[in-house]
Amino acid sequence: MARRPYVREVSPVTWWIRHPHFNRRLYADYMASELTSVFIMLYAVLFVWGLGALARGPEAFEAFMGVVQHPAGVVLQVVILLFAIYHTVTWFELAPKGMKPIRVRGKKVPASIMVLAQYAVWAGFSAFVLVVVGVL
Repeated sequence: MARRPYVREVSPVTWWIRHPHFNRRLYADYMASELTSVFIMLYAVLFVWGLGALARGPEAFEAFMGVVQHPAGVVLQVVILLFAIYHTVTWFELAPKGMKPIRVRGKKVPASIMVLAQYAVWAGFSAFVLVVVGVL
């Protein structure tokens, strides 16, 4: 009697949807967080474009400022800012899970304290930048 081996059909694209180990909500959150990095890249491109325009002279920089001050440019910058904030928040939440536990006097520092410390540093740097720019 010839026996055939059992070959389990596995879709290379959607196997994780039926797998009980994977939570669809967590996967969607993860993918949304990763998608925000595209908008961080868009901001970097916008920033480099502005530096290039500044290096080319006042006329090129005025043309660049005209583009970024256009209503569509402002909307793009607001969208990039919102995605950057989401990216930062998800990164802060993820950081304690990916690092070795910090111990103080033999006790593990809670993840919430590490997340709050990151927010405090973020607020401090933001305040510093606002003082340097002259807003505060």
